[in-house]
Amino acid sequence: MKIILSLFFLLLFNILIAQDIASDSSKITDKSNFGKPDNTNIKDTHIYDTSIDSRPHNKYGDLLNDDPVYNPRHHWYIPAAKVIAADGINFAANRYLFHYDFSYISLKTWKENLRA
Repeated sequence: MKIILSLFFLLLFNILIAQDIASDSSKITDKSNFGKPDNTNIKDTHIYDTSIDSRPHNKYGDLLNDDPVYNPRHHWYIPAAKVIAADGINFAANRYLFHYDFSYISLKTWKENLRA
């Protein structure tokens, strides 16, 4: 199993470095138009200042009035259900897939752990 996983990660690593930007950029011969869009007649005359944020913040640096389109509020049970689902999936995998000893728990094992 270790050999299969190591071969998998080796192949994954080779795929990730297959698109080396430095070697591909040496093939460009005409660099006069490099990085410019195809339609160069349109010029952006707006000046953008991104260094100053004039929106109100609290003392921790969080925004006071978040935009609900970009940061929607969820009900409390949605993240609670996600946590319970993640714990349940991990428990089921440990117990029924991998058969780990620590996943076989009951009220008897809880009682023994509390006495120890």
